[in-house]
Amino acid sequence: MNKDIYDMRFDGSEEDLKLQDFISRAEPVNCSNERLTARIYEKIQADKICHNRKRWRIVAAVAVTLMTCSMWLALNIAQKQLVTTPQPTAHKQVQTSVMQEINVPTGHTLQLTLPDGTRLTANSRTQIRYAKPFDKHTRHLYLKGEAYFEVAHEANRPFVVHAQGFDVKVLGTHFCVNSYNKKQCNVVLAEGRVEVNTALNDKVNLQPNDCLNITQGEFASKTKVNATAYVDRLKGVLPMEGMPLTDVVNYLENYYGVNFQVESTLCNETLYGKLVTGAPLADVLTSLCNISGAVAEVKKGVVTIKKKSTAKAPTTHQTTNTQLQKV
Repeated sequence: MNKDIYDMRFDGSEEDLKLQDFISRAEPVNCSNERLTARIYEKIQADKICHNRKRWRIVAAVAVTLMTCSMWLALNIAQKQLVTTPQPTAHKQVQTSVMQEINVPTGHTLQLTLPDGTRLTANSRTQIRYAKPFDKHTRHLYLKGEAYFEVAHEANRPFVVHAQGFDVKVLGTHFCVNSYNKKQCNVVLAEGRVEVNTALNDKVNLQPNDCLNITQGEFASKTKVNATAYVDRLKGVLPMEGMPLTDVVNYLENYYGVNFQVESTLCNETLYGKLVTGAPLADVLTSLCNISGAVAEVKKGVVTIKKKSTAKAPTTHQTTNTQLQKV
């Protein structure tokens, strides 16, 4: 190609002179085709190397990003597991409650101090259950029988006695609960203030010397009494002070665990005096008969209280005492 260009003939016209000058400037002089080819090859290789470096930089950047994301995800999952899984600590121990159960033997009473400092006296055949230690929000105690409570005052943690069909809630006071049988229960307040709730969500507040009678989980009546007489029961003495004979017999039935029957003509009989309940049942019945003018007979494990006039002879009373000692 170069040879053909230089073999061209130009005249002295202005156009030919411009064409000749352009060709001479555009066509490299003394340039080897091999050298030019080699230079072009070197340039291509350099461009490839530069391109590869850029590509590896991109690959490396992507890899670092992926590794960073993976590490962040792993750390995040581990942190969540640490939050949701309770970790044991060396300085803090979890305190668990253990349910305590106490059964008072027949003919005995029991004095007990609870974990919060509350003192109670439980009567014969009384069952008590409570958690040791008490719950941090409420002090719960379950009662079947009779007990006198002197509750330690805690304004932010009420004391609740769960009886048969009703609850007694206090913050700190003295009171008696009789809950041997659902048919006849009562709560007597000695001092302070108590709240009594039934399973039907009925509520009654008591004042000192109030006696609330509860039948089958329902409020039956509220009367004024001498609270000291109810407290004395837990000391082994039953002050009758005009109690109906049927109420006295009901108390003895719960205390000794023996079935009683009262002749219908004696049901409304009121009694005065005191019975020492810590004595054997035979001795207590002897005292009861002397006070009431009645006699007690035992037949098939049932104690029947009758008018003395209906009994046949003194031998009946003697036989009764012998039989009562076996009950």
